[in-house]
Amino acid sequence: MADAALMNCPYRYEEVTELVRGTAIDLGCVVKKTGSPYTQLTDVSTLVTAFLRRCAEANVFFIQKNGRKLGLQRHINQHYISLKAYAAKVNPALLAFQQLHGKLGLGDVGNWDETGLDLCAFASMAFLCPHRFGNQVVVPFEQLPHWTLVVGFVGSVPMQMLAIMKAGAAGAEGQTPSPHHAQLLSVESGVFLGQSPTGCITNPLKSAFFKLQVDAGIIGDRPLVINVDEHDSNLNNDELIELARKYKILLVIPPPHTSAARGGMGAQQCARSKHHGGLIAGFKAVARGKLQEQFFVAVRDKQVQTKISTCEVLKICEVAWKESFKPHLIEKLNAELGYYIDADGNLQWDLTRLRKTLPGVADVAATTSVAAPASALAAGPGG
Repeated sequence: MADAALMNCPYRYEEVTELVRGTAIDLGCVVKKTGSPYTQLTDVSTLVTAFLRRCAEANVFFIQKNGRKLGLQRHINQHYISLKAYAAKVNPALLAFQQLHGKLGLGDVGNWDETGLDLCAFASMAFLCPHRFGNQVVVPFEQLPHWTLVVGFVGSVPMQMLAIMKAGAAGAEGQTPSPHHAQLLSVESGVFLGQSPTGCITNPLKSAFFKLQVDAGIIGDRPLVINVDEHDSNLNNDELIELARKYKILLVIPPPHTSAARGGMGAQQCARSKHHGGLIAGFKAVARGKLQEQFFVAVRDKQVQTKISTCEVLKICEVAWKESFKPHLIEKLNAELGYYIDADGNLQWDLTRLRKTLPGVADVAATTSVAAPASALAAGPGG
């Protein structure tokens, strides 16, 4: 049970009850008062209380807590030793990259990430309803209400967004209009349309996303460090890695959810509870509000349809991204992620500079804290 809790999979109280009951049945224990064997219907509350007491006596304490979102919990569970181990891996790659291409600053760090847009997500927002009135909000969308969005920034410049929708039954991977299997709706929008058989990101679409940034002049004019996650389209994408080498981009994988560092707003999604979150979470919060406005305008005008048009979704993404993106915060967010300039003027990473060591706390397995070595995606000497 303790190991499961450390791996972010704690037991609920009801599960402990079932665990104790099942153990009593397997061991052939009998109820003292009745002498009858334990069954699935036997009350085991006394056994559970005694079990938890014995755990406490063995210095293994369990208390009931409310759950947290996975991103925040994984951030909290990052420990000093794991963060130090990651810094020892990534900093030599950062230094070698700068020796080849020149020193970098906090404004030369970017980030991209995949996120989902649920067309029904706004139904979970707050609504003004009469007293004793149900809080259900009916959303008449029949199709799968999910798009995959690839969103990012380079320094204070937002990247072109790729919005991926599910293709029809006959749709093949990457079979979307040009350029690079992505269709630009208007010159100024900055939102491109892509599609895949499942509506999820694929290797060709991730490479297309990179090329869109090159075409827009966002990538290619100077060396950059860009944070990515361990998604397969980043790790196992030969074309993407070659593009990164060609355009002098060092792709690195920070420990998961470090964007919540020090309780700040974060570079990606996780953040303190009183804020919408990082840039991507902030974008999704604005998009939900726009979806709500769009839906209820249609309801009140009695023009409700069972589908929302592709153009409406893309326009909402475009407007929400422009309203939520805060370029003046980028360098601060990159610093909160762990980046800093050392005494020699080189860009380095060490989140432990901003965190206190927790003495006596055992380090959690590296699977929750240490990402793959930066060299896995680093632009090599030929880059």
